[in-house]
Amino acid sequence: ATSGTTTVTSENASHAFRCSGGGTFTNNDGTLEIQTAAQTRLKMNGTGNVHNLTVNHASCQLHMESDSSTTVEGNLTITAGEVRTYTEGNSQRTLIVTGRTDIGPASGSADQATLTCSDSPISLGSGRTSSYALIVNQGGTFAGGSGNHTIGSIETKNNSNAKCTLTSGVTTIDGENASDNYALSIEANSTFDDGNGTITITFAGSSRIRFNSKPVYNLIINHASATIEYVGATTIDNDLTVTAGIFRYNSFNNLTVTGDVSVTGTLGHTNVSTTSNSTFGSL
Repeated sequence: ATSGTTTVTSENASHAFRCSGGGTFTNNDGTLEIQTAAQTRLKMNGTGNVHNLTVNHASCQLHMESDSSTTVEGNLTITAGEVRTYTEGNSQRTLIVTGRTDIGPASGSADQATLTCSDSPISLGSGRTSSYALIVNQGGTFAGGSGNHTIGSIETKNNSNAKCTLTSGVTTIDGENASDNYALSIEANSTFDDGNGTITITFAGSSRIRFNSKPVYNLIINHASATIEYVGATTIDNDLTVTAGIFRYNSFNNLTVTGDVSVTGTLGHTNVSTTSNSTFGSL
């Protein structure tokens, strides 16, 4: 492939792009842009992976159909259209993006660009610190489904048409955007749903999370080197578990946990007094 951009506007045998078993694809660090105005497929069963992948047509619905997993070695950008993980029978296809994932054109109406995860395992920017790993822009929708996800960090932009629903399974956060020191930043005007799932933070360092009064269901802090601060009043609709590491307030913010709180790490500051209020179902 070219080191620039290869644009695909049609398909053959229901595939916009296909590298069959026995074939070899050399990406040359280029970008594959799919502008097929239909439901179509990307299948990588040979040797090699796509580097950057862009989907940019309002009528495109791109299914990731590789036999076991599809790996994007660079960035995934969904400007318009939909990317769907692929499930055949009980065989789940894994989507792996080693770089950054951007959803939405950053303007206009809702649901212009969508990543639909169904029940597939997902890995987006695992361990990434140079930027957020998943960014849901205005016009973008992240539909988490029910599989287990590993995501470096998440930002939803401050607009009601930036829509994010997490998986009903487990979302593991193992990175942060180092430039602003947030592992999770759910902006106040975004449309956010916790999916009744579990967020597990395993980032090995000091970072912050903010939900701007949007509740999450289960939250687990689980790394001995983690110091995670919650910014703003924070509500956990079910359970909080501090397995390892520290979970504490930033600037005297209230914490409400309607379910059970279990602590084998550290909950709260150990070296300053607090005027924050904490309400727990049990401790």
